[in-house]
Amino acid sequence: MRSLRRVLRRLAKSLGVVVGELSDAWAIFVAELTGLITFLLGAPLWVVGLSAGAVLGVRVAAGLFLPTERAPREQPLTEDQAAVAHLLVDGLATAGVARVLRRSEAEIRELQRVVYKTVGSREPSRIREWLREKGMRPPRPPIITQLINSDLVRVTVTVGSLYGVWRTMVCPGLLGFWPGLSCP
Repeated sequence: MRSLRRVLRRLAKSLGVVVGELSDAWAIFVAELTGLITFLLGAPLWVVGLSAGAVLGVRVAAGLFLPTERAPREQPLTEDQAAVAHLLVDGLATAGVARVLRRSEAEIRELQRVVYKTVGSREPSRIREWLREKGMRPPRPPIITQLINSDLVRVTVTVGSLYGVWRTMVCPGLLGFWPGLSCP
């Protein structure tokens, strides 16, 4: 009876994987694209259907037989607590951390208390070592923030803006005064 339950559980799990793989939008898109390309190349309809089915079959087989991702291990600190820990390691005081995270100092003090208690120390070097041991990296800002803060982007936007002003405002005005002048 137990073995039958075990088999039924595995079958249900496998069926769930099959349904999950077959309902994946990218898998369906690739299968349809494969069928379309096969059709456009002049293959008979049964080959078109077989090619699309083969793509989905490979996807299902991969879902059934390749190992699944492991559940992420439990982090000892929440995201906010980890952010506070990283800012403390960077040398910021409570007011500085509150300003960076846009929180009240009371909230930051509570988060600091939890960090100190979890780590077991108030020393930035010990907190840094503990964070490294746990594999906790500082949170990265969104990509748009990274791009806006990038010096290359700032310089490019500034130069582009100045060039635009030159071409639309300054250059036409100069041409009125010096007819032989050509603007780049």
